[in-house]
Amino acid sequence: MAAAVFSAEKGCSVRLFEKNEKLGKKIYITGKGRCNFTNGCPPEDFLSHIVTNPRFLYSSFGKFSNRDAAAFFERAGMRIKEERGARMFPASDHASDVTRALERRMRELGVEVNLNTGVKKILYEEIRPEDRGEPIDKKKKRRFRRKDAQPAFCWKTERSSVAAR
Repeated sequence: MAAAVFSAEKGCSVRLFEKNEKLGKKIYITGKGRCNFTNGCPPEDFLSHIVTNPRFLYSSFGKFSNRDAAAFFERAGMRIKEERGARMFPASDHASDVTRALERRMRELGVEVNLNTGVKKILYEEIRPEDRGEPIDKKKKRRFRRKDAQPAFCWKTERSSVAAR
């Protein structure tokens, strides 16, 4: 759900497929139903508790830290609190508030949600600029590069096949 929100915030058209009958089913059981969604300690302290290869997470935390996660949920309308050990929870102590905050933000951004729909297969194809009818600058002898490609997806669910660009 968070990936759907962040993609939609970047201007992408987003469809979320959920095989269950409701969103965030696993969120409801985290933290004994309270959802300890992040830790409030400084990122350096957080990474010091990673036993195996904490350097692996440096670039991720540089782009989106635990503090960013807390700020995201506050902007989404969820009050938060910090408890012993810098554990962060919804102020209500209800994991459902995390799910509701994500659902509300997805609705605001126009994310299309498909419940009871598992994805069986995803096909991916790159479409080159010249295949989209875009002119290629012959003077610069511009050649096709992977970054110039736009993705085209097709997925098959239990109910139907869908294509998108």
